Amino acid sequence: PFVDGLLSIAEAGVDQVLRGSTGVLGAGQPVTVSIAGAAAVPAVVNANGSWSLSVGTGLLSGLANGEHTITVVATDAYGNEAEVEGSFDALLTLPVPTITNPFGTGLGIDEAAGAITITCNTGIPVVAGQDQSVTLKVDVNGVVYDATVVGNVWTVELPPGALNGLNNTTHQVIVTVIDAAGNPATETLDFNAYLTVPQPTIAVPFDNGYLNVDALAGAVLTGTTGAVGAGQSVTLTFGGLAAIPATVVNPDGTWSLTLSAGQMADLGGLGQNLQTVKVTVTDPGGNTNTLNEGFIIDTT
Repeated sequence: PFVDGLLSIAEAGVDQVLRGSTGVLGAGQPVTVSIAGAAAVPAVVNANGSWSLSVGTGLLSGLANGEHTITVVATDAYGNEAEVEGSFDALLTLPVPTITNPFGTGLGIDEAAGAITITCNTGIPVVAGQDQSVTLKVDVNGVVYDATVVGNVWTVELPPGALNGLNNTTHQVIVTVIDAAGNPATETLDFNAYLTVPQPTIAVPFDNGYLNVDALAGAVLTGTTGAVGAGQSVTLTFGGLAAIPATVVNPDGTWSLTLSAGQMADLGGLGQNLQTVKVTVTDPGGNTNTLNEGFIIDTT
């Protein structure tokens, strides 16, 4: 019944019927069948030489993965005996495919605009003559991509811009693997898309655009990144001073920077004039944006 010589999980889950012929006519032709070394079982034999045997799921589903034999012994009415042997492969374990995350902490604008390679393993042992197939689907436009499979490594090349239509939320890559017997298995990869530029903010800690250095010592600057998700970074640059990384950047996009006495002394060294604070944010997708705010240092 497994015409391709491969027994799948679905086939092993229902009774199967083996059929054959003795090659001669006449009543009184016993036929016995042995599967995978089990005890021989008598088949039903017709006068035209055709025979059949129902094989239960208990025997088939209990087979180990690999090659097995079917041995058929026929005896004609004169006692002449003939034996024929065939083989089949049982593939009774679902594949366990894997996906390597190509997006890191998130899919960014530049990444989505270019070609993207997604790859990993089918989870199917490599056996000569047993093909494997893989399809990949991303939840955008319902497009399904066929993978290239070499050995048991699959690869899908997404064309440039294929993911540009995603909105800024969580999405899935769905990979379906089918082994040579037709057993399917699916694996999913969740990823977040960040396809708009983040818009950072800063809660200006000085009134009327004036920064009193003495009053601000030890103060905490706060703001938002304009994005959500782990893996964000924030730096603040005052005038021509070196950039200062935010002390805390939370997954909800809020950030804070506690200014030390030394950093305040550096600010005071800029002199009493118009300066700029730059808040530079990088979201989990690698998108960067900078906010510029002007202020005047008051050292009197």
